[in-house]
Order: sequence, then structure tokens, then C-alpha cells
Amino acid sequence: MGKRVSSGSAGGRAGKKPKGQQKADVADDPKFAHARKICDWLFGGPDRYLMQKYKKQARVKIEYSVDMTAGAKYLRLWQLSFRSDFGLPGMSDPFDMCTLIELVLTQGFRTDANAGAEKLNVTVPSKAWLEGPYKELPPLVEGILSPFSIGFIKGWRRGLAALIICEGVKSLGIELSELTDSFKASLRVVHGAVSAYSTPKEAVWASRGITMSSTQTRRPPNAMNFIRQLEVLQKSGESQDFEEWHSSTSIARAFHIGDKEAKAVAYLQTRIGKAMVEKLRAGVRKRGMRQWLSHDVIAAEMFNEGWSSGKTGALIPWQAELTNLSDNALVECFLDRLEGDWDRASTKKSWMYRDAWSIHAASGGFLAIIQQLRESVPQKDYQEALPNLWNQFKLGILDGDILTFLEGAVPPVSLDQVPFVRNMITAVEQRKLREAQQTEREIQDKINSATVEQIRHQFNKDMATLRCRVPNQAQIAKDAALDKKKGIPAHSEIISSYLRGIECQDGDIVIFVDCLPNRYCEFGQAILARHLDESNRRPPLYYLGFLREEQRDTATMIEDKVYKYWDSSDMAPGKQRPSESIAEPTLELLSWVNSAPRFPDSLLTKFGEGTGPHSEIHAMKKELLQEFPQAGGGDNRPTSTRPQTVRASGRPDYSIDGGGRPLDTSRVIQAAHTAASAFGVERKWYCPAARGKPAVVIDSNFAIHLGNETDQEMSLTAMEICGFNTGTFEQKIIAGLGEAELDGVCFRFSSDLCLVSYERKLYAIADFLHHCMTVHGVAEIDFSNHQLIQKTYPLDRTVSGAVLT
Repeated sequence: MGKRVSSGSAGGRAGKKPKGQQKADVADDPKFAHARKICDWLFGGPDRYLMQKYKKQARVKIEYSVDMTAGAKYLRLWQLSFRSDFGLPGMSDPFDMCTLIELVLTQGFRTDANAGAEKLNVTVPSKAWLEGPYKELPPLVEGILSPFSIGFIKGWRRGLAALIICEGVKSLGIELSELTDSFKASLRVVHGAVSAYSTPKEAVWASRGITMSSTQTRRPPNAMNFIRQLEVLQKSGESQDFEEWHSSTSIARAFHIGDKEAKAVAYLQTRIGKAMVEKLRAGVRKRGMRQWLSHDVIAAEMFNEGWSSGKTGALIPWQAELTNLSDNALVECFLDRLEGDWDRASTKKSWMYRDAWSIHAASGGFLAIIQQLRESVPQKDYQEALPNLWNQFKLGILDGDILTFLEGAVPPVSLDQVPFVRNMITAVEQRKLREAQQTEREIQDKINSATVEQIRHQFNKDMATLRCRVPNQAQIAKDAALDKKKGIPAHSEIISSYLRGIECQDGDIVIFVDCLPNRYCEFGQAILARHLDESNRRPPLYYLGFLREEQRDTATMIEDKVYKYWDSSDMAPGKQRPSESIAEPTLELLSWVNSAPRFPDSLLTKFGEGTGPHSEIHAMKKELLQEFPQAGGGDNRPTSTRPQTVRASGRPDYSIDGGGRPLDTSRVIQAAHTAASAFGVERKWYCPAARGKPAVVIDSNFAIHLGNETDQEMSLTAMEICGFNTGTFEQKIIAGLGEAELDGVCFRFSSDLCLVSYERKLYAIADFLHHCMTVHGVAEIDFSNHQLIQKTYPLDRTVSGAVLT
């Protein structure tokens, strides 16, 4: 509740003192101490306070009884009602109520006409008075009126003052001994009178009268009291004059009031929305009419729909933005400012037209600016800034900036001209620019990533194409090193061991058929080496190998050896011989210049330095140069080529002569199998099963047995069972052999095949191969008479499609 300054007392009339002296006496008089205490406690509306605390008791059902017939009445204080709709005024001014409380406390609750007071003009309220449902309370004393059941034609404010004093004494803990005897005595009997009125209109007219005995406590009714009384008349059915009362002139004549009060009543009836009328009533009930909102402001149409504070002067361009509309947004904002500014003021005074006009214009301008702000900035920024802006506006901090803006600008609202949002707009625009730039960077990064991914895909395809065409030099060098250590020389020795001791006659030839050559066709290269060595050409050797697709580089390598040998031969013609042109590879990203791949220079500067895509592009070029060093040399421009004719070249002729049919290598061979429990051969050598390969057993007759040692079905294609380059080699020192051991030989034999002599070892190998080939039907070399005997064996003697090389 608010604080107030005591308005003084209406004490005895004799010997009036100067006005300043009267206030000093009132402030010092101990009789007023309780009055000030109670006024400070209740300030804000005694009827509302009691209605909130005793709302259950207040809602009583009025029963008409013989006790309320016309005439004088003796009443109890608790029979008087405190509800605002039990009195025709409808509300009390809080400042006037404090004056009334001071009088009642000091002079008593005066209702006895014999003591010079005016009786309470009481009645049973009609339904036209009431504003809600009621619940009847049982009488406290049998045969008299129920509590809170008596309404008022006149005297409601006096009764309300007495009731709130009693409640204050109880709630504040004031001792009864501290109260004056006159006050306590006046509460014992309440004098009232029930008058007979023929119509509700007569009751209303009676309530408006001010007698000489009530001049100290009565104030002329304000516009809100008028509205209450008009509503009662309307509910009572006496509305024949009601239409005329919509006119301020008719109201002034009917109620004998001034022009401004009459206009205020008329506008409250016809031009101000019902919701706003209720808000105004609540404000007047809390703050009073004379001290807060005079009739001048209401009569000036400031709360009317359609009124604008921009009708004149520099604010004419903003008339639409400063007009009260049916949504009440502007007028509610205006009323909130009038209430808030008045509540915060240390000195209370009623709003005058000019000051209220400035508040209205500032309210309309603020709402227009806020609306434009909501449409101009992201909702997150708007919602974050809105509470602070509203707080500043409600405190009046922004009024000067708003009015200056309205006077110096025209619609639409340009936010960069509004001081209190200019910084926010600038910050939001800068942030939006940064966010847009960041978004562009993110999009560009995604585009760059997708572009690099596409480039990487094309690069990988080109690298795969180049690897198929141009052998990997590092791998070739690695393989060449391996060949020198354990590949071609060893195969040459195997061939020599086959041929050693054979007496060949003129016309005899030896043909080696390699059905499953190893990776670099080392038998074929060994035989080629014998061909190219002029001192070692007997007997004539021929090699037939079935190369796979991934061995194209091996075929090219063998051809290159032949070409190089031929070019260095005395029988070769000049080097100007035409050669077969090599078709350029089809590349997507890389280019082919001067028989070498080239990385596009434009890609190296496509992305900014320090970025991921830039590093990725340079990593691709590095990868290309590491695998194909020739890709980084020379100019990227193609050199002119001299016209060449096709050089002579040769390829094996695989055409079929004599109607013969080649072996069908795709057929599936199902050899007879023996269960593991019945397999009891004498084992000379055993190799356990490896991943995807069968176990191998060689018996004492040099027969090869393949076994499936797993629980799963095994299906085999053509593969190497044993031979060179089928596994890995780890050179180990074997104690006791000394210099007799040949450094670098990667195989050993146990049992009777383990011979010390190097020559005998090779012979044992040949003998071993001889038996294996005999078993598997490829060819037989008969060492007994040193003759080459070619034999053909049935295909059903092969083992599950496996071929021994």
C-alpha cells in the first residue's frame, strides 16, 4: 500500500486558525496517530481490502424482511455491507477516505440525528445494483438482519470507514484502551433510516444530495460515480432518458455538473472501449479522481477511439501512428505510463492535458519504433532487447528521444535515426554481415571440399590408368632385386639340371609348358636368357606360358629384353627403323605430354594457401611425382613428333591346326577322396593347410595327396601347390654345414633327399619334379637313358584342378 500526507482534520468549527497553523496542530495531535497508522495500512481501497479478505461472507443473498420497512432503524455495525455494489457511488476516493477515517476516529462514527449527525440512508439493494452472485449468511442473532446485508442510498463511505477502522485495529494490534471513548461509544448503536422511493431514479437523485451535516465528508460525485449510477438506472429499466445522456449537454443538464465532467461521462459511455473503462475505474479506485486523473484528460478525448496526439503541429505526419485504435494497444500503453509516472512521483498531482499529451505522443512513437524494430531485426535479438527497452520507456527515460525523433522525421520509421536503438541496429547489421560472410565461407568450404573430392576421384582414376600402362618403377626395382637373389638364376639352374647329361640329336627340341606361371614368369625369362646367350643354345628350348591379365607388364618386360638385344645386334638395321606408335592413355584430370603424365598447373593455385583443399591438391602432385618421376620434368607443352611408320613386331600364333581342341581349363574336376581316418600312406613330406589352400602330403611313391582339414566345403581353382615365389623366404644359418652350404638357396629337403653336394641337390630337385610331373600327367623326362620322352596322361589323374609347376 502507498504512503500519503495527512490532509488534515475537520475538527471543531469554533475559533478557526490560520491554515498553516491548522496543519501543524493536526500533525502534532496524538488523537490522529491511529488515523495515520490505519490510513497508511489501508491505502489503496478499503472496500477492495475487505472484499478480498471476507469475500465468502460478502457474497450474501439479500432477503427482504420486515425489518427493512420504511422508517428509522437501529443497526449493528457488522450488519453494514462493505461491498462497492451495495452503495450507489460504486467506489471511494482513497484520499477522501483517509480524511473520513480521521474524522471517525476522533469524533466517532456519528449516525445519531439527535447529536447533529445525518443518519445512514439504508436499503436492501435491488438486483440492478449487484454485480455478481451471492451466498446468504445465517443471522448472528435470531430475529435480526444477517451480517453484511444492508446497502446504502447515502452513507456507504461512512460505513466503510467504520468497518475498515475496526479491521485495522484488529490486524494492527491496536489496544482498545488507546481509542477514544467517543469512537467506542459510537459503535454500540448505528442509526439508519429506510426511505420509500417510488423509482430507482429517485434513489439515485437522493444519493447525490449533499446536506449541511455531511459537507465535511462528502465530495461531489466524479465521472466514475456517474457511470455507476447510470448503469444502475439502465439495469432498473429506467432508460427512457438514457439515450439523451449520451450527449454531454444532456448529462450536464440532468446531473447539474460542469461541461468537462459531462463530456467525461459521455465519452466513458460511448467513445471509450469497455475494457479501458474498467481499467480507468481500477485506476481511479486506487488513486482517486482529484489527485490523479482529472476530468480534463478524459474530456479531452485522450482515451477515445480515433483520437490522435498527432493532429497538429510537427507530429501531423505521424497522425496514423499516434491514433487510438480498437485494439487499445496505444491507449493501454498511455494509461500504464500515467499510472506508473504518478506512482513514482514524490509529489502527487493530477495529470493535466499538456503533460498527458506528451506521454500519449511518446507512447505512440515508442510502439511505432518497436513495431519497426520487430520487423527489422532477428526475433532473437528483438526478444532480448525488448524488456530493457520497455523498462526504459516506462521510466520516462526515452521520452525526449522519441519526441525529438517524431518532430524531425516522417514515416516510415528509420531506426538509424532513433538514438536508443541506433547502436543495436548497427550491431545487428554488422553481425548479420559477419554471419553472411561466415555462411558464404562455409558454403565455399563445402564447394571446395566437394571440388577436391571430385578432383581426387578423377586423380585416382588417372593413376589407376597410368599404373596399368606404365609399371611402377619402384616395384620393378624391388622385384628385380628379388629376381637376382632367388628367382631367374635359380630357374636357370633348374633348367640346367633337367638338360644335364641329355644327348640331343639334330632336330631335337625341348618345350617347357608353364600352365600357371608365377608373377614374373621366371621360367620364361630363364629360357629367354639361354636364347640370348649365344654360347648356350643347345638343345633348342621353347617356352609356352599362359600369362594372366595382371602379368601384362611381365610380357612387356620380356619383349623389351628381346628388342634391346636385337637393337644391339650386328644383324639389326639402323635405329631409324619405324616402331609401333603407342596410343596415349585416356585421362580425366591429368594430361599426357611428351609421353609422360603432367599435373595441371592451374589446380595448384585454385585454392588459397594454408587451406585444406590447397594442401590436398599439392599432396596429389607429390604422389604423382613419387610414383612417376618423369611427370615433373620438362615443359607441359607437347613436342612436335616426327612421322613414323609402324615398326615390325611379333606375337605368338595360337590358331588351332589339325582340328585339335585345347584343354578346357574351366572344367571342374572332382577327384576321388579318402576319409582322414582311412588315410594311412607313408608320408615323405607334409605341409599343413593354409588359408584357402589344402593340406599337401607326398608319400613314399612321390604321389601328391591334397586334403581338406576343415569342416567346410573347399572348392579350388588353378593354383600353385609348390614352387618358387609362392611364399616368403627367411634366410637362416644352419650349424654344421659350413662352407658346403650354398648362400641364398631358399629350399631344403629332409630324409633321403638331403644331400650335401650342391650338384647332387640340384639333381635331387630334378628327380623330385620328374616324379611329380609323372604323377600329374604334364611331361616325363627319362633320366635313365637321357632321352626326352613326351607322354600324355589322362586328365582324371589331376588333383582337383591343382597344377604343380
